[in-house]
Amino acid sequence: MTTTPVVVSRDPHANGPGSNARAHTRLYREGTCVLQDFPVAEISDHLADPASVVWLDLCRPTPADFDMVKTEFGLHELAVEDALHESERPKLDRYATHLLLSAYAVTLDPTFARLDASEIAVFITGQALITVRKDERFDIAPVLARWDA
Repeated sequence: MTTTPVVVSRDPHANGPGSNARAHTRLYREGTCVLQDFPVAEISDHLADPASVVWLDLCRPTPADFDMVKTEFGLHELAVEDALHESERPKLDRYATHLLLSAYAVTLDPTFARLDASEIAVFITGQALITVRKDERFDIAPVLARWDA
């Protein structure tokens, strides 16, 4: 299943003050996806309903995107800092209101017969799953299929 990316910010400049991230959003109620690819700005409205669970996937996020995520979800500053940095070690950190999972997907590059690692950070709260991918090499489709299952 594919979804249409939603731009987190309207500023298309990768090095500008806005975002160059692509974001996917999904809203679940009672385990069923009821809305997808809604604007990131609507996340707070959906989280106000205790029966809602939001999934946000960010690809190539900027520090401004992380500020939004930290504010929107109330994430701990150190967890956000870990998700921002490259080459974090695989780990699961517990914070008062959420978990942070740092992990890698590994694929075989048959052309060069080498392993290719792609990093992901995942914030887990009572009402949200936030996946943060450094680039498009981490295929989110299998994660989405498991999440929907």
